[in-house]
Amino acid sequence: MPRRSGLDSSEVFHVFNRGADRQDIFVSDRDQRWFELLLAEMVAERGVLVHAYALMTNHYHLILQAVGKRLSEAMYFLGKEYALYFNDTTDRSGPLCDSRFNAVPIVDSNMLMVEGRYVHRNPIDIVGVRALPSYRYSSLPAYLGSRPTPDWLTTGALLAPFLGDRAAYLDFVQRAHPTDAQYSGARPPLRPATIDDVCNAVAACAGIEPESLRAVRRGCRNDPRSLVAVLALELRVASAAFVAEVVGFSSSQTVRNAAARGRARLAVDPSFRQFRERVLRQLSGQVGYDAPGAA
Repeated sequence: MPRRSGLDSSEVFHVFNRGADRQDIFVSDRDQRWFELLLAEMVAERGVLVHAYALMTNHYHLILQAVGKRLSEAMYFLGKEYALYFNDTTDRSGPLCDSRFNAVPIVDSNMLMVEGRYVHRNPIDIVGVRALPSYRYSSLPAYLGSRPTPDWLTTGALLAPFLGDRAAYLDFVQRAHPTDAQYSGARPPLRPATIDDVCNAVAACAGIEPESLRAVRRGCRNDPRSLVAVLALELRVASAAFVAEVVGFSSSQTVRNAAARGRARLAVDPSFRQFRERVLRQLSGQVGYDAPGAA
């Protein structure tokens, strides 16, 4: 059985996007190669790791790891530079993709395996399951050793659960799974997360009613309320002033102070970190939001 990789999954995301109106965004081999060059530049200059990728004709999937706001900055660079290139070479103008990008947080090692497998299986409609190892515009051939691993691709986290056994990883990717039917083609764009989403997810994971988040008792710690402050600012779903209005903090500064205390506690309290991971898992796949960043 695969073992846990020890990956800091709070910083890892499945990022995906597709062409506006489902139009093709890769129309030649040169396009995919240019996108790969931009990925290399993104890793070298933007402090982001690429764990896996797959480029189809009208969409792409990436498994990226970034700290703080670097994911948003890196994806802004990638989207802007590729759109400029594509529009110039195809004599078109305007937005290339449906949205800026969608990001699903990968909250544990098991989810990393599932999402990595999904990315590597994505070209299945183009080449079929048996030819997946030879699909050129995917990281899978590098994982299997059938082509050199580029310097900008990080393979250790996904291979670690298989003790580096490439054949075992290929079997994991190719073998059919009951959930495969749920994920045909590109994932649908996720709607933006809201403060209500965060409150509802926190309340559900804490086993309380959302209205309880507004309760304030002097001298008593309210973990769910504290986590709402942390996540609302970390995921940038609302301003501090709006969080204060919704959750009942006295001011925007009080929200920022609560978030700062919550972040400090995350650094030292494993149970509070687990609470945060449960909430992120609750949100995962339902809504989209930017990578965690400083409040």
